[in-house]
Amino acid sequence: VFDEAGVNASPDALAYLHANLGGDRGMTRSELQKLALYAGPGGRIDLAEASALVGDSAQRSLSDIALAAGDGSHGRLDRALHRAYREGASAIAILRAASRHFQRLLLARAMVDGGDGAVDAVGRLRPPVFWKEKGVMVAQVSRWARRPLVTVLARLTEAERQCKRSGVPQESVCNRVLLEIAQAGARRRR
Repeated sequence: VFDEAGVNASPDALAYLHANLGGDRGMTRSELQKLALYAGPGGRIDLAEASALVGDSAQRSLSDIALAAGDGSHGRLDRALHRAYREGASAIAILRAASRHFQRLLLARAMVDGGDGAVDAVGRLRPPVFWKEKGVMVAQVSRWARRPLVTVLARLTEAERQCKRSGVPQESVCNRVLLEIAQAGARRRR
């Protein structure tokens, strides 16, 4: 779409678009056309423009769930879960989004443990952290240590296995593990 319109995009913008545009080809094409129209022929899209103009609401809902769990915010977690289920998200998709979030936290935490500051570590993550979420990510990287993050990732993996194997409703398994993670997140805020 960008080539057809004569539009260039920064590598960070392309990484952001790749991470945040959904699986609906028609919707993705529409969003890219919107960006191309905004930039105009010969224009350039940078990360700030891409993140401001393109939003995958389903992806944002999944991100909100992971951020709320990591922060220990039970009310936000509950609201985000209800919104995601209303939008058609599956328990497996929610668990995988949470796993991606905690993998990124673990990567940033490793950078911090290696001597980087939390702000620098979050800034080095690729694809880049959505600008509205950077403050929360920095706070979570500062609060969560390596070992508890590894434990959270193991619990999320086990929850996904349970969803695929057991007769327990997937939403129950998903909600339970995210609530447990939120409880751990709340303890880290103290």
